[in-house]
Amino acid sequence: MIAQRCTGFAAACVDPKVSNITANGLSAVQDEVTKIQQRLQTLKTDAHGGFAPQIDALSSALSTKNTNLSAARANFNGGTLAALASSAALVVTAGKNLVTTVTNNC
Repeated sequence: MIAQRCTGFAAACVDPKVSNITANGLSAVQDEVTKIQQRLQTLKTDAHGGFAPQIDALSSALSTKNTNLSAARANFNGGTLAALASSAALVVTAGKNLVTTVTNNC
């Protein structure tokens, strides 16, 4: 069950729509972050405390991305977009680390 959830979760973490701000706008980025957060919560529940360091790392990365997304909405400029892109990369890395850990332990 956890491995199945992790497969769908991996796809959500690296969905190309997340990084396509020009085509989809910041609201689409928020939609994708929300989708990942929902899947992460389901995975966390299914894991019953397992994979806590990786889950916490991804949760933290998503929180940072939400902060940077709010900043970009408030003041849309190169600096806020660079911070948003950087935090998106952190989400992808943390998501991949979680998927790898789950896959290696199932």
